[in-house]
Amino acid sequence: MKLIVVTDIFALPAKADCISEKLPDISTIERFGLNELCGQPNLSGEALHQYLFTDGGLEKAANSMLSIAGKDSYGLGYSAGGTLLWKAVTEGLILKGLFCISSTRLRHQKCIATPNHVFFGAKDHGKPSDEWLIDVPERQTVFEDRGHNFYRDPELPDVAEMQQKIASDMRLMSSDTDLG
Repeated sequence: MKLIVVTDIFALPAKADCISEKLPDISTIERFGLNELCGQPNLSGEALHQYLFTDGGLEKAANSMLSIAGKDSYGLGYSAGGTLLWKAVTEGLILKGLFCISSTRLRHQKCIATPNHVFFGAKDHGKPSDEWLIDVPERQTVFEDRGHNFYRDPELPDVAEMQQKIASDMRLMSSDTDLG
């Protein structure tokens, strides 16, 4: 299986701390930074966030993703990286499955046909509403007592649980695709 990973606005998590490094059955991992995808390699942090969500960078990055990814891939996005992948799917990107972690700007997005699972910390102030979590994503997991950046600590039990859920979902999505 091939996995496309898009990091957050700070290029985190580091490769060694990424859930992708612990997933079974992954043959290829392609890792991208948001700044590369939107053509602004010198931007990071809040300047990159501003460019993505105020100055049209998200659309530019989504178009870049359309030319990179293939239909036999899964997507894993952290924070704004997940929002980018979701946006790319709405623009025509075909993925076997999509996993978005702490992607708070998804609160502005609608349902997609691609199988998906979103993960949030209950104490993340930008987390989408309970109604959005019920109506939009196919699957959702909210971790109690966690804020936005919980995914940056690979030692948390919640991160291990998230990795297990993603691995399980990928097996299910793969078998569903094989049957269809």
